[in-house]
Amino acid sequence: ILTEDYNNVSLLSLAGVALVVFITFRSILVPILVIVPIEVAIYLNMTLPYVMGDSMIYIGYIIVSCLQLGATVDYSILMTNNYMDARRTYPEKARAIKHTVSRSALSILTSGTILTIAGYGLYFVSSVAAIGGLGHLIGRGALISVLMVLFLLPVLLTMADPLLMKEEAKKVRLEEVRLAARQ
Repeated sequence: ILTEDYNNVSLLSLAGVALVVFITFRSILVPILVIVPIEVAIYLNMTLPYVMGDSMIYIGYIIVSCLQLGATVDYSILMTNNYMDARRTYPEKARAIKHTVSRSALSILTSGTILTIAGYGLYFVSSVAAIGGLGHLIGRGALISVLMVLFLLPVLLTMADPLLMKEEAKKVRLEEVRLAARQ
C-alpha cells in the first residue's frame, strides 16, 4: 500500500508542478529541465540513508520527497526564467548562462540556506527521533537541491539551448501573427 501511495503521490506532485510550469512558460521542454535537478536531488537525498545504513520511517520518505519538490522547484524556475531573459539580451549562450547564475545564485542560496537551517534546526533540537530524522532529510534535501540547481541546471540549460531557442522563436512568431491579426 505504501509503495503504491508513494508512486501515486509522487506522480501527482510531478504532474502538478509540470502543468504549472508548462502553463507559465508555454513550453514542453522547460518543465522537464526544471524538474530534473530537483528529482536528482530527491533521489540522492533518499539514497543516502540506504547507503549509510540508516533507518528511516517510510512515511517520512513520502513527506520529505513532496516537500523537497514543492519547496525547491522554485530555484529551478527562477534560474530558467533568468536564463530565458538573458538569452534575449545575450546572443552567446555561454555569456547568458554566466549572467544567469550570477543573477540567480544569491536568491537560491538565501532561500536554500533558510530551508537547510530550518531542517537541521529541527534535527538538532527535537527530542523525538522520527521528527529529528525528518528535519535531517529536509535540511540535507534543501542543500542538495541548491547544489543541483546551481551546478546541474546550467549544464542542462546550455545543452537544451537550441531547442529552447526554437520554442522561443515560435512563440515570437505566433505573437507577431496575433498582433497582425488584431490590426
